[in-house]
Amino acid sequence: VRLGQTRFSAVVTFQGSEFCGTAGFAQTQFAAEAAFNRVRFRGNADFAKTTWQGNSTFARSTFGKDLFLTETRVEAPLSFRQARFSQLVNLRGATVLKQVDFGDGVFAPASYVNIAALEFNADQAEILGSPNQIGRVLSVPNLAGNETLLRNLVHNFRQLEQVPDANRIEYTTEQLRLGQWQQRLTGVNLNTAPRSRLQALG
Repeated sequence: VRLGQTRFSAVVTFQGSEFCGTAGFAQTQFAAEAAFNRVRFRGNADFAKTTWQGNSTFARSTFGKDLFLTETRVEAPLSFRQARFSQLVNLRGATVLKQVDFGDGVFAPASYVNIAALEFNADQAEILGSPNQIGRVLSVPNLAGNETLLRNLVHNFRQLEQVPDANRIEYTTEQLRLGQWQQRLTGVNLNTAPRSRLQALG
């Protein structure tokens, strides 16, 4: 289905639907509530560059492949409570002004949430998730350009009294910083360098 560049001006529901191929909603504007509860996405779910202006939910939905929310703008609460994620959830470059809730979500071992370049202010918005889980699935590829985001996430989880998740984000930050310094010192990316080069470095 291709519903890209559409504007839903009133309440819309796809509750209980099943998308066997790619669900294309890129650049769609949801001006009111949108319900995608108990929806099964067998292919990729493409919600890139969408705008969410009403309370919207994907409660108990299943994502068989990637979920794209790149450069999405969240102006009202967006809920993925009890949703199941098999692969990537891509929030790269998204703007969260209210709330994104992954509470009680089920993440497959290979799944993670890419939050690189996410615009998020912990004093105005919230990222929610199950304690001691959400901090493990949030991911950024490098420290450069993500320092403020990571600080805001630590602040977010401390406000929610989810100390393990805040600690996990701080640990991730230090790991990225260490990798950055190792690369500066050796001139080699330790993650991608061949074994022979690493042995030569000692």
